[in-house]
Amino acid sequence: MEKIIEPGPSATWQAALVEGSILLQRDPASGDLRFPPRPLAVAEWVEASGHGTIYSLTTIVRKPPADDHHVALVDLVEGVRMMAALDLPEGLVPAIGMAVVAFIAEHQDGYRVTFRQA
Repeated sequence: MEKIIEPGPSATWQAALVEGSILLQRDPASGDLRFPPRPLAVAEWVEASGHGTIYSLTTIVRKPPADDHHVALVDLVEGVRMMAALDLPEGLVPAIGMAVVAFIAEHQDGYRVTFRQA
């Protein structure tokens, strides 16, 4: 009998991003959601809403003419925390507690989740 090998959690996560979905793992026994994805004996995948609030943030100041780069820890409404870049309009200063929404952007090394002001 041939054994079927499932893709690992990182591959599943990346494939979902390509399709436009942000997936979280749920432990079917406890119902706990997990992020980042990791190997579990049994895991269900559920789609995240993408809505959250900034928990913590940092600004990476770049030498002009490059723009500063904002990175935040975002608490999703589903109860997990994820780190991602912020894509904000020029002049908008991010703040802890700011409502944000995720979008998926293609970068030279693959797809990534980025957040904008909600």
